[in-house]
Amino acid sequence: MPQAPTRWLEPKLLVLIAVQVALSTKFAEFFDRRDAQAHLPEARPAGGDHGGVEAPGQPTGGAVSATRWSLTEGAQGFDFTGTDELWLDYIADSGDGFDATTTIAALAARDLVNLPSPAGDGPERVHETRAGAVLVLGGDQAYPFATMEEYRNRLVGPFRSVLPWTWRPRWLFAIPGNHDWYDGLASFVKQFCQGRWVGGWRSTQTRSYFAVALPHNWHLWAVDVALGTDIDTGQLGYFEERARALQPGAQIVLCAAKPTWTATHHGDPTAPDVLEYFERTVIGDGAALRLTLSGDLHLYARYTAADGESKIIAGGGGAYLAPTHHLATPVRHPSPDTSGTGSHDSPKQFELRHVFPSKDESRRLRGRIVAQIYRNRGFFLVTAATYGLVAMAVPADRIFDPAGRLQAVAALLPVALVGLLVFAALYVFTAGAEVSRRRKRAAAILHTVLHLAVVVGVVDLLLQMSGAAAGDPWVRAVLGGAVGALLGPLVVAVYLWIADHFRVNSNELYAGCANEAYKNFLRLHVDRTGLTVYPIGVRLPTGWTFDSDAPQEAPGDRRERGDWAARPWFRPTSAIEPELIEKPIHIPPRPPRPRPRFVASFPDADT
Repeated sequence: MPQAPTRWLEPKLLVLIAVQVALSTKFAEFFDRRDAQAHLPEARPAGGDHGGVEAPGQPTGGAVSATRWSLTEGAQGFDFTGTDELWLDYIADSGDGFDATTTIAALAARDLVNLPSPAGDGPERVHETRAGAVLVLGGDQAYPFATMEEYRNRLVGPFRSVLPWTWRPRWLFAIPGNHDWYDGLASFVKQFCQGRWVGGWRSTQTRSYFAVALPHNWHLWAVDVALGTDIDTGQLGYFEERARALQPGAQIVLCAAKPTWTATHHGDPTAPDVLEYFERTVIGDGAALRLTLSGDLHLYARYTAADGESKIIAGGGGAYLAPTHHLATPVRHPSPDTSGTGSHDSPKQFELRHVFPSKDESRRLRGRIVAQIYRNRGFFLVTAATYGLVAMAVPADRIFDPAGRLQAVAALLPVALVGLLVFAALYVFTAGAEVSRRRKRAAAILHTVLHLAVVVGVVDLLLQMSGAAAGDPWVRAVLGGAVGALLGPLVVAVYLWIADHFRVNSNELYAGCANEAYKNFLRLHVDRTGLTVYPIGVRLPTGWTFDSDAPQEAPGDRRERGDWAARPWFRPTSAIEPELIEKPIHIPPRPPRPRPRFVASFPDADT
């Protein structure tokens, strides 16, 4: 069933997410499902139950037929080395609203996507890109948290609706993000580690992490960092075995669900430890790390070092747009605090080269919260209940007497206690902000003062206008609740707009907007010259309507029946307009590092 975008400020959803996060975090302390995966057998050759036969005259679209290669997992991982070139698609944070997710899925399903050069990028040129033989899902495949029902509605449904069947099946790999981990990875394993089909894509992995051997000594390694905490020993052993099988001059593309390098400027020097440790101990000097891909942040951003190594965040597969104007540059990875743990390399400096949307556009979009906050169903009940509680604590007489003197402290004590409770709750609301505690406290104080000023001021006015009838605390509660329902969400929106200027509650602001604009995914091409990345963006996703004109009965001819089965179930209400976010990024292979030579000297035999 097509789903609307997740409204993250709905009270019911906030409670469910809080419970899921608490349970998954505590459960992970006692049982890590990855420990069981370490003892699983390697993937077996894929069967042909999908009917992956080649039809005469069908375009390849860059995809590889299921009958052409058997995906046995060998020493280097899943083997795609038997071709001179290979196309791959990378999509992250995809399982949210139907329109946005289906728009990106439809582009990935197309055999060919022609993309004109970005404006101002020299002579006009059209880049022809082909559908990926491999689709890599980079985490958070279902929102708000993973269940089999959410996977069906928010991921499988959109992808199947645009590519329900194909003559040339494509391969699907996935790593879990934090939302996939909220049920302890149970639904993720069922969906992606048991050979299930997602329309024309088939999953073949047996673990939540994997390695893929690409042509010309390129390798794609995707790690599972769980809730952003660590990489388990079984997983380290898996990749260490793959590292020992690498040939000299191997080039690595690393995928992780969380871009830890962006946290180095928030006063958290340990944030990059997960990936830094993996890069230092597993990849080491035996291969060249040329590209790191991640999602989690729902935007596009590319960081590049002086030696050409890039780190790209491409989390625009369907989830709400996140801000780009808070991304720091430059960042150093490994961070100065962790580089002294055995690595012989000094920290690299990565400059932020490009973002989508632009930082100016990102700042402009935050103003949408004033209107969008009222579209979070039931959120007004939170502010209504809070304002009603504060209003009950207001003294029966006016807060300010005609002479302007404050009421006695004893009369204001209930208001003070309720204010402290509101402050505590709003301080917890800032927990996700990666800023200092002092700034969080200041933001919580501002938020508390704004609410108290509105509710106390308006109730004081109503007490003056209504006289003795408003002396009843229940009457005051009703009046306060009405004010909270009408003005409370607006006060929250104003606070979020102000707080974003200080990097506090930015995620809550943009989540509350649920903006489906500025979606993106990556198309990768490996050939003899190296790796080329095509960052593809869509400024506005299109709407979709069920194709009621499709024939209901399958034709008798085998080829016609295959074409009938491959027909999309939905059609766009307007044309999809993909664009290159920036010019294609070409990453040539880096020569292998020279190994140190040791010359043994022996004493003269005559001495």
